[in-house]
Amino acid sequence: MHALGVPGTVKVPLSMPTMLGAFLDLVARVLGTGLAPDTLLGIVRALAQVAALAIAARVALTRRTGDRAEAARAVAVVMGVLIVLSPVVHLWYFLWALPFLATIRLPRLGTVGLLAAVVISGLVAPLDSSLHGAYVAIVVGSLLVTALVLVLLATRTARERLEKIATAPQVAGRILPVTSPSVMVPPDVPRAV
Repeated sequence: MHALGVPGTVKVPLSMPTMLGAFLDLVARVLGTGLAPDTLLGIVRALAQVAALAIAARVALTRRTGDRAEAARAVAVVMGVLIVLSPVVHLWYFLWALPFLATIRLPRLGTVGLLAAVVISGLVAPLDSSLHGAYVAIVVGSLLVTALVLVLLATRTARERLEKIATAPQVAGRILPVTSPSVMVPPDVPRAV
């Protein structure tokens, strides 16, 4: 049973509520308020969880029903909010929203950003902050992977592939492959009379 409470004691640097609460505790300690350690951390984490629940409820109650694309958007929003407001976040958590984001037609910048984020998160996930005390290795590994991805995306071929993905034709909300008969244009051939 004790293991179930471990996430409440771990301070993961990817968790926004954890970092905000830890910063507020540091400020309180510097100001000499006399608060017990991690008091504000616990409050910020609890408020973040209540906010995540409220946002999830609002999305569930206000989003249009009967539309698959809208349902995918709603789930992607809720997953994103749960990840951002979670008290413990590991790099692979950012991949949780991917199946829902993959079904949504994103703008060009959103597609490129999502692709870059997925590649970086997926490659850097083994260097997670659970490697206690290895923060330098995590930061250096993240920077190296980011630089590698940027270099790979700087090639003309990679940019052309991303352009094809971002501008793929769509029919009824589905992206069609470029080889689909409905998007292929037959050559202009003169007819024999």
